Amino acid sequence: MRGSVLILVAWVLCLLAVYAVALSTKARGQLLVAQRLLQDADLRRGAEAGMNRARALLARPDEAADGEEVLARPWMEREELFRGIEVGTATFSLGYDYRDYTSDDPRFFYGVEDEEGKVNLNTAAQEVLARLFEATLCISSSQAQELADAVVDWRDPDSAAQPKGAEAGFYESLSAPYGCKDAAFESPDELLLVRGFDATIYKNIRGYVTVVGSGRLNINTAKTPVLLAVGLDVPLSGKIVRYRRGPDARWGTLDDGFFASGADIIEKLTAYAGLTEKEKADLGGLIAAEAFTFSSSYFSATCTAQKDKKEASFSVTAVFQRRLAEEGYDVKPLYWRTFF
Repeated sequence: MRGSVLILVAWVLCLLAVYAVALSTKARGQLLVAQRLLQDADLRRGAEAGMNRARALLARPDEAADGEEVLARPWMEREELFRGIEVGTATFSLGYDYRDYTSDDPRFFYGVEDEEGKVNLNTAAQEVLARLFEATLCISSSQAQELADAVVDWRDPDSAAQPKGAEAGFYESLSAPYGCKDAAFESPDELLLVRGFDATIYKNIRGYVTVVGSGRLNINTAKTPVLLAVGLDVPLSGKIVRYRRGPDARWGTLDDGFFASGADIIEKLTAYAGLTEKEKADLGGLIAAEAFTFSSSYFSATCTAQKDKKEASFSVTAVFQRRLAEEGYDVKPLYWRTFF
């Protein structure tokens, strides 16, 4: 009998040990989940704090000085506002990878990005799209035209294909079929659904395209490939970019040059670097066609929060619309995307 009792006690102790291990494992798992939720909450707060700071910056009234309409422009670099800012236990940085052209060294630009300095996928003419793709992807004019035609077919409401484009028949014949949208782009990401585009192509053109704005190009912020896309040649685009960078040759600083009107473009560039008659005619044609604007109403921002470089990060990307109000500007988000 004593032996039976001993065996029973041993079994009970074993069961209790197993139960204790199970409880410990469950508690540890719950603790890890709780810690991750707290970490995620801290990261979200940090990223959203950065976006709120960007929104507040865009809402400020324009600052005038020395007879210039706007000295401190919203697309200037603001490293002191957006680099490694502590919020609770997290830090955030807000900005984007800046590269004007293939010859430039890329750098991280701390600030908001002007969306109206880009080619609008919903309004740009086929030839503008084709020139942009040719300049940024280093492909032939024929290949660039194929991509441009596919973009136009995706956005236009009809079912008639462009000469080198693609309509519903192409997309429905794929191994994983889907329809042709035949409506405006809601996000640049949609290009990944368009015939001929893949992740590599999209990465190379992402910084030069948008889906918001009137379609008029802000000549104060447009990068070289975008200036080429609207029909300016390389020498003239170079003069515009160099003038804008100012004496320190760095765009986004206080000494930058900028244009306030169509006449201002020709006058300032003539004084700065001289313009040929052809360059004056090219600029004059685009000015007459109202291709340019000199201020912007749409901006984007990407903010990333981290607690430690070795830990996960949380990012928010948004597009804001900026409208003149009684005091400063009214700023509202049009697009808000979060991702870890």
